[in-house]
Amino acid sequence: MQAKDILGIDKDNMATLDNLESNRRFVDVAGIYQGDCIFVPLEDGDRSEALKKIGKKVIAVDLNPISRTAIWADITIVDNIVRALPEMIKITEELKKTEKDQLYEIMDGFNNQKNIQDVLDLIKDYIDAQKEDAFKTLQT
Repeated sequence: MQAKDILGIDKDNMATLDNLESNRRFVDVAGIYQGDCIFVPLEDGDRSEALKKIGKKVIAVDLNPISRTAIWADITIVDNIVRALPEMIKITEELKKTEKDQLYEIMDGFNNQKNIQDVLDLIKDYIDAQKEDAFKTLQT
């Protein structure tokens, strides 16, 4: 499969995100600028914040659940992008025939703050469990 149109390379087709001063403020009019839901695949807290401020829904993948990217996102996937992307593709295929209203319902029902709190609890529990065993290998 080949891309027919590559967005973000035609300087005449670019818009500017307010509140963003880096080169990431330039977005393609036919892509990010008109999209209602934007995927932020790597840490980019500034862009996530700017997108939220203009009313976009943001889905982000970040290893750090308390990064600015994760906090600003509507849906944060706390994982490595290499692991997360194939799973996202699989879920997309499963949801492909779902009615648009139902998809919005799923997204609107997602509580990202609770999601991040749950992930932090998992990390804390893992660290607590590891504290007991962390130095056992030194005793052999």
